[in-house]
Amino acid sequence: MAINQDGTPSGYSSDDYFAVLSEKYQQTVVSILVGKDRSVNLSPLAEEVATVLEGDERDVKQVKTRLHHHHLPKLDAAGLLEYRSEDHRVIPTDSIQAVMPPKTASLN
Repeated sequence: MAINQDGTPSGYSSDDYFAVLSEKYQQTVVSILVGKDRSVNLSPLAEEVATVLEGDERDVKQVKTRLHHHHLPKLDAAGLLEYRSEDHRVIPTDSIQAVMPPKTASLN
C-alpha cells in the first residue's frame, strides 16, 4: 500500500479521514480497533462501543444497528476497516494505524 507524505494511505487525504472520524461512533470504533490484528464480531464490538459511549447510548441493540447500517459501512468505504456484513465480521486494515496509531504508555 502506498503512503502519502502525511502518513495516510494513498487515495485518501487527511481531510477525508478527519471527515470520517468527526463522528463519535466512528472515532470510538477506530480507537477500539487500533492495535488489533484480528477480526472482531459485530456484537462484542457494539457492546464495547456502548460501554465507551455509556452517557449517550446504553442500548447495545441500538448501537449494533447503527454500526451495521451506518458507521461500519462508512469506515469500510474510507478503507479503515473491512466490514463483512454477511457474517458481521469487522477487520481492521493497515490504514487504521496510519490514521490513529496505538496508544503508548504515558511517561508521567
